[in-house]
Amino acid sequence: SFDFSSLDALNFCSRVGGPFSKENPPSCLHVGHDLPSLHSGPFTSRNLNRLRRGEAWDLLTEEDTLLTVDFREALAGKSLYPCSTEVELVASTDGVANCLLWWWEVQLDEMENLSNRPMALGGRYGTHWHQPLLPLGPMRVTKGDRFSLEVKISDAVGQKLSFTLKAAEPGSASAWQPSM
Repeated sequence: SFDFSSLDALNFCSRVGGPFSKENPPSCLHVGHDLPSLHSGPFTSRNLNRLRRGEAWDLLTEEDTLLTVDFREALAGKSLYPCSTEVELVASTDGVANCLLWWWEVQLDEMENLSNRPMALGGRYGTHWHQPLLPLGPMRVTKGDRFSLEVKISDAVGQKLSFTLKAAEPGSASAWQPSM
């Protein structure tokens, strides 16, 4: 039998000898729609509820809200796109970043919401929805590293996402430090 797992974007990115093993990453990592990637789509997904946190995956930063969208505004005539936002992420532990992953929460009314947040992080549902992820590493991360993450939506249905990850300021992320 053949093992094709090394062709899987998540496994490929976590292997030693990835794109940044011999040199520092470019000053900005751009991933997403119409940008270079290790797979055929703009992103891929995993059902993190089926993988053990701490063994198969873990977070290197605290959770942060990337975008908040109020669909009621669209009903009132406001365009929800294009939109962009930028957040600063601080590494809470040392590790190797292989991907950027995210999940969503939808407030249906005052009482009900839906989410695909992993149960290991407090999600209430074991849903069929996977968590989307973008391969971006492997890239070494040191506790205290500060990153700037920008996310953009450039289409009416929210399927053209792009992300830019860089050091929050010069010298704030070990991956972008000159090699010794």
